[in-house]
Amino acid sequence: MQQVADKAQVSRMTLYRWLDDPVFAAELKKRMIRNTRDVMPDMLNEAVKGVTEDRNAAMLKLFLQMNDMLTDAINVGDKLDNAGDIDAMRKRIEEYKNNQKE
Repeated sequence: MQQVADKAQVSRMTLYRWLDDPVFAAELKKRMIRNTRDVMPDMLNEAVKGVTEDRNAAMLKLFLQMNDMLTDAINVGDKLDNAGDIDAMRKRIEEYKNNQKE
């Protein structure tokens, strides 16, 4: 980080503040994607080789995530508190509806 800060002619703390800024982070990500776009086909081919030959799926996952081609999975469980209690579920739905009216 110090080398990057030196090259940008700012302090390391300034660099960390920039990275916490959502606008800066979004622009940085866009530029990273733009800079890798030309080599993407070759990188994907190598990543596929890595997965199939070296069994390294982490490399492919990282590359796809960096290029917004893979999102984090969200697992939704099929169990709720009192899932078998239909009356409790109806009561919660009614409470929710009443709160929406207020």
